[in-house]
Amino acid sequence: DSVKLAYVYASNDYELAALLEGVQEELPDVPLIGNTSFSGVITPEGYIHGEEGFVGVMAVSDPDMEVGVAAVEKGGCPVEAGEKAAKLAMEKAGKTEAPDYYYMTAPPGLEEFYVKGITKVIGRVPFYGGSAADNTLEGKWKCYTDQGVLNDGVAVAFFYTDKKMTNKFIGAYRETKDAGI
Repeated sequence: DSVKLAYVYASNDYELAALLEGVQEELPDVPLIGNTSFSGVITPEGYIHGEEGFVGVMAVSDPDMEVGVAAVEKGGCPVEAGEKAAKLAMEKAGKTEAPDYYYMTAPPGLEEFYVKGITKVIGRVPFYGGSAADNTLEGKWKCYTDQGVLNDGVAVAFFYTDKKMTNKFIGAYRETKDAGI
């Protein structure tokens, strides 16, 4: 099958392990990655939200693409967790070289430190991603993959392809000068 990855975004109102199990039943043997999101998801049909929760799933299909997905709890140092996640993602893809691009999700606050760890392993590679959230922004956010739900860590998907990646949105990122890490 050519489906290589499923992005899964949901409210934290769900029992996430059961939700992910349901997605895996529908998409067996397809790695997944995602996070809880703030109040809804945007789809081609519009904004999906609701008091009872929401779920959005997007599958990526390309017979020529290889994808490696990994998730690592933060532990003591987010830079070290980023390094470990990068090595595991390459291993899952069956590769020893840097990906063509990657996706990363993490809880708010330490994303750039995970990126620093990933960069130590693969160098500067184009990436995209975002921060996990919850409806009340009180720290109930989670990241997850088909390997399970993270309490506090980073999840990545490494993409190996000869196809061009494009981006329609870019933020005004400025590196944090000193966060004590």
